[in-house]
Amino acid sequence: MALFSIKNLSFAYPGAKYRALDNVNLEIKKGSLTLLCGRSGCGKTTLLKHLKNELTPYGTVDGEILFEDKPLKNLTLMESAQKIGFVMQNADNQIVTDKVYSELAFGLESLGLDGGAIKRRIAEMASFFGIHRWFRFDTHKLSGGQKQMLNLASVMVMQPEALLLDEPTAQLDPIAAGEFLNAVIRINNNFGTTVIITEHRLDEIFHATDNVIIMNGGAVIDAGTPRETAARAVISQNAQSAARAFPAAVRLYGGLGTGGECPVTVKEGAAYLKKHINRPPSVSKKNIAEPVASVKKNGGSAVKITEAFFRYERDSEDVLSDLSASFSFGEITCVLGGNGSGKTTLLGCIGGINKLYRGRIEISGRKIESYKNGSLYDGVISSLPQNPEMLFVNNTVIKELEDVAGNAEDIEMVIQETGVAGLLDSHPFDLSGGEQQKAALAKILLTKPKIILLDEPTKGLDAFYKQGLSALLKKLTANGVAVIISTHDVEFAATAADKCMLLFDGAVLSAGSPVDFFGGNYFYTSAANRIARSAGFDSVTVETLIEACLAAGVKAN
Repeated sequence: MALFSIKNLSFAYPGAKYRALDNVNLEIKKGSLTLLCGRSGCGKTTLLKHLKNELTPYGTVDGEILFEDKPLKNLTLMESAQKIGFVMQNADNQIVTDKVYSELAFGLESLGLDGGAIKRRIAEMASFFGIHRWFRFDTHKLSGGQKQMLNLASVMVMQPEALLLDEPTAQLDPIAAGEFLNAVIRINNNFGTTVIITEHRLDEIFHATDNVIIMNGGAVIDAGTPRETAARAVISQNAQSAARAFPAAVRLYGGLGTGGECPVTVKEGAAYLKKHINRPPSVSKKNIAEPVASVKKNGGSAVKITEAFFRYERDSEDVLSDLSASFSFGEITCVLGGNGSGKTTLLGCIGGINKLYRGRIEISGRKIESYKNGSLYDGVISSLPQNPEMLFVNNTVIKELEDVAGNAEDIEMVIQETGVAGLLDSHPFDLSGGEQQKAALAKILLTKPKIILLDEPTKGLDAFYKQGLSALLKKLTANGVAVIISTHDVEFAATAADKCMLLFDGAVLSAGSPVDFFGGNYFYTSAANRIARSAGFDSVTVETLIEACLAAGVKAN
């Protein structure tokens, strides 16, 4: 039985030249787990929001959506709130109370349930999600992973028929993201809840789905089981851009072209590698490992931090504690660490937003305090915050860019480099999360900074654009710019960074090249490295693993 039936659905935002959804026809079976894939701006979020009346964007709509064989638009507010749950990308946007237990009770109280029923449901759900350990905490003191788990529990306590999730792990570290996605899989398996999710972190959930739907340009271009869709996508001209975000095992299979059954998990990828790769005794692990990238010339000190201490309140705990680190011009440095480890705080200190209570920060050899009257932001440092909407003050993207630079040539060059040509006439708040990231990046690049601070710049971005972003950042560093990135995106860091560092307990725990940094890690490493190490390779990216495999010899089926 279909829970959702989508028939000839088309949608266009006001003033848009193209449809965000183009004649979509889908059936989502009751009790299934469905994954929506595709490039940023392909229509995934727009489609997801059309499945909940209260979130449907304003614009021109054709076609219809049925829920339990009845028009979705006929659902009352009460029915919609109870039957269709939605978890957003930004955890903070969904929390409405100041205590964890109040957040769990809020929806049930709104439905008018009696006190006994509310307590039973909350106790059950808090235990299922492990929330009982922080049941009485203030919501603003929770980590990002805890906030998103609370949002999930607050929706599930309503016992919905359908659970919709829009990039729910975008702001979570790898460990928290894995725990969250495992919880989603358990919900589908244990409760039979119909789940529809958009997600760029596919290694953790791709294998568990019943149906994978690939979108491009607002249209559905393929749908099927994970293994079927993956096998088609790696050879399809239309779906190849989406396939770049598929699990590492799938991309390895596509790159080696051996045929046979397509692996979709790390375990299957490791078995596939052992089966298809020749390893003559004379070829050592060292000889076929990923080549170490040539170290860039140090372009001089961009940022030097010495014995830094920072806390947000006088009586609170230190967020940064005796932290020392250095960042060079001409390098991309990715700072990794769990939610709450201090990554965003560190960028705030470098950018002059947060003031140390002890320690020293030097920017281009000068104390940060010596930059007076905003001179720090006059071609020296520019920051892209975690929430790009904070940078937008105009009604169109082109006006945002014109506000920063009056030079038409500079604007045109940045438009081409960041790929925002098709977004110029759109309102920034009508863009998808990934498109907002692109527009915000274009805006800060027009300030021509020598040091660029990026806080989770790949959030909501597809693998295709991440590749372009990596190339753009490498072009900037080749011209001497220093790029410092706070990120949870291990795959991006492995590909783009010259140096990676791990923050833990307020200080830098380790630092090194991507190969050295990720090679010895268990959780903070790429799926490609987990597959590679099973066969004795040192590769941390799928691309270099494929090169090493081809050098060692590949056996076809």
